[in-house]
Amino acid sequence: MKKKKNYDQLEKTLPFKTLDGMTRVNVLNKLPADRYVVALKRLRTIVEKQDLNGYDSRCIGNAKNECSWGLCQQNKNLWPDPQDYVWPHDSDRIQPLDGGACPLDWRDDPEESGCFHTCWFFQGKKPTREDVLNRIEELVDRERL
Repeated sequence: MKKKKNYDQLEKTLPFKTLDGMTRVNVLNKLPADRYVVALKRLRTIVEKQDLNGYDSRCIGNAKNECSWGLCQQNKNLWPDPQDYVWPHDSDRIQPLDGGACPLDWRDDPEESGCFHTCWFFQGKKPTREDVLNRIEELVDRERL
Protein backbone atom coordinates (compact mmCIF):
# COMPACT_ATOMS: atom_id res chain seq x y z
CA MET A 1 0.00 0.00 0.00
CA LYS A 2 2.86 2.38 0.77
CA LYS A 3 4.15 2.13 -2.79
CA LYS A 4 0.72 3.20 -4.07
CA LYS A 5 0.79 6.32 -1.87
CA ASN A 6 4.24 7.26 -3.15
CA TYR A 7 3.05 6.68 -6.70
CA ASP A 8 0.02 8.90 -6.18
CA GLN A 9 2.21 11.67 -4.74
CA LEU A 10 4.61 11.46 -7.68
CA GLU A 11 1.68 11.56 -10.06
CA LYS A 12 0.72 14.96 -8.65
CA THR A 13 4.19 16.49 -8.41
CA LEU A 14 6.34 15.21 -11.26
CA PRO A 15 5.56 16.29 -14.80
CA PHE A 16 5.76 13.52 -17.37
CA LYS A 17 4.85 12.75 -20.92
CA THR A 18 3.45 9.46 -22.11
CA LEU A 19 5.06 7.49 -24.89
CA ASP A 20 3.33 4.66 -26.73
CA GLY A 21 0.21 5.25 -24.64
CA MET A 22 1.76 3.64 -21.56
CA THR A 23 5.37 4.55 -20.77
CA ARG A 24 5.68 7.69 -18.67
CA VAL A 25 8.93 9.61 -18.95
CA ASN A 26 10.15 12.82 -17.37
CA VAL A 27 9.22 15.90 -19.41
CA LEU A 28 12.74 17.19 -18.85
CA ASN A 29 15.23 16.01 -21.44
CA LYS A 30 18.17 17.12 -19.35
CA LEU A 31 19.01 17.40 -15.68
CA PRO A 32 18.69 21.06 -14.65
CA ALA A 33 21.96 22.77 -13.65
CA ASP A 34 21.00 23.08 -9.99
CA ARG A 35 20.20 19.35 -9.79
CA TYR A 36 23.48 18.55 -11.58
CA VAL A 37 25.42 20.50 -8.92
CA VAL A 38 23.55 18.64 -6.16
CA ALA A 39 24.52 15.32 -7.81
CA LEU A 40 28.18 16.43 -8.07
CA LYS A 41 28.22 17.31 -4.37
CA ARG A 42 26.73 13.92 -3.49
CA LEU A 43 29.31 12.28 -5.73
CA ARG A 44 32.10 14.16 -3.92
CA THR A 45 30.98 12.54 -0.64
CA ILE A 46 30.90 9.11 -2.29
CA VAL A 47 34.40 9.55 -3.75
CA GLU A 48 35.75 10.67 -0.37
CA LYS A 49 34.39 7.54 1.37
CA GLN A 50 34.35 4.69 -1.17
CA ASP A 51 37.00 2.89 -3.16
CA LEU A 52 36.98 3.02 -6.94
CA ASN A 53 35.22 0.06 -8.50
CA GLY A 54 32.83 -0.60 -11.31
CA TYR A 55 31.26 -2.98 -13.74
CA ASP A 56 31.68 -3.12 -17.51
CA SER A 57 28.99 -5.41 -18.89
CA ARG A 58 30.38 -5.50 -22.44
CA CYS A 59 26.87 -6.36 -23.59
CA ILE A 60 26.38 -4.89 -27.04
CA GLY A 61 23.14 -2.92 -27.31
CA ASN A 62 22.20 -3.18 -23.66
CA ALA A 63 25.28 -2.25 -21.66
CA LYS A 64 24.79 -1.47 -18.00
CA ASN A 65 28.15 0.01 -17.10
CA GLU A 66 28.65 1.61 -13.71
CA CYS A 67 31.55 3.15 -11.85
CA SER A 68 31.47 4.08 -8.16
CA TRP A 69 33.11 7.45 -8.83
CA GLY A 70 31.06 8.38 -11.90
CA LEU A 71 27.66 9.86 -12.63
CA CYS A 72 26.81 6.66 -14.50
CA GLN A 73 26.13 4.76 -11.29
CA GLN A 74 22.54 3.84 -10.66
CA ASN A 75 22.73 4.15 -6.90
CA LYS A 76 20.15 5.75 -4.62
CA ASN A 77 22.94 7.37 -2.59
CA LEU A 78 23.79 9.47 -5.64
CA TRP A 79 20.32 9.60 -7.18
CA PRO A 80 17.77 9.55 -4.30
CA ASP A 81 15.24 11.87 -5.98
CA PRO A 82 12.82 10.49 -8.59
CA GLN A 83 12.61 13.97 -10.14
CA ASP A 84 16.10 13.28 -11.53
CA TYR A 85 15.11 10.01 -13.26
CA VAL A 86 14.15 9.44 -16.88
CA TRP A 87 11.26 7.31 -15.55
CA PRO A 88 10.35 9.16 -12.32
CA HIS A 89 7.28 7.03 -11.61
CA ASP A 90 9.29 3.80 -11.46
CA SER A 91 11.25 4.10 -8.22
CA ASP A 92 12.90 0.72 -8.77
CA ARG A 93 14.48 1.86 -12.03
CA ILE A 94 17.17 4.45 -11.37
CA GLN A 95 18.13 5.98 -14.70
CA PRO A 96 19.30 9.57 -14.18
CA LEU A 97 18.59 12.20 -16.78
CA ASP A 98 21.57 13.30 -18.83
CA GLY A 99 22.72 16.58 -17.54
CA GLY A 100 26.37 17.38 -17.37
CA ALA A 101 29.90 16.21 -17.65
CA CYS A 102 31.06 13.32 -15.54
CA PRO A 103 34.23 14.00 -13.54
CA LEU A 104 35.75 10.82 -15.00
CA ASP A 105 35.48 12.15 -18.56
CA TRP A 106 38.98 13.17 -19.63
CA ARG A 107 37.85 15.64 -22.30
CA ASP A 108 38.70 19.23 -21.39
CA ASP A 109 35.22 20.53 -22.04
CA PRO A 110 32.70 17.70 -22.24
CA GLU A 111 29.30 19.01 -23.21
CA GLU A 112 27.17 16.13 -22.02
CA SER A 113 27.16 12.73 -20.43
CA GLY A 114 27.74 9.56 -22.39
CA CYS A 115 31.44 9.41 -21.68
CA PHE A 116 32.14 5.66 -21.82
CA HIS A 117 34.75 6.03 -24.58
CA THR A 118 36.42 8.96 -22.81
CA CYS A 119 36.12 7.64 -19.25
CA TRP A 120 39.25 7.24 -17.18
CA PHE A 121 37.83 4.15 -15.48
CA PHE A 122 36.40 2.28 -18.47
CA GLN A 123 39.36 3.06 -20.71
CA GLY A 124 41.86 1.75 -18.17
CA LYS A 125 43.39 5.01 -16.93
CA LYS A 126 42.46 4.55 -13.25
CA PRO A 127 42.28 8.04 -11.72
CA THR A 128 43.40 8.92 -8.22
CA ARG A 129 40.89 10.03 -5.61
CA GLU A 130 42.56 13.46 -5.60
CA ASP A 131 42.21 13.79 -9.40
CA VAL A 132 38.48 13.02 -9.24
CA LEU A 133 37.81 15.32 -6.28
CA ASN A 134 39.63 18.16 -8.08
CA ARG A 135 37.61 17.51 -11.24
CA ILE A 136 34.34 17.56 -9.26
CA GLU A 137 35.26 20.96 -7.79
CA GLU A 138 36.13 22.24 -11.27
CA LEU A 139 32.75 21.16 -12.62
CA VAL A 140 30.87 22.65 -9.66
CA ASP A 141 32.74 25.94 -10.08
CA ARG A 142 31.98 25.96 -13.81
CA GLU A 143 28.24 25.72 -13.07
CA ARG A 144 28.43 28.66 -10.67
CA LEU A 145 29.64 31.01 -13.41
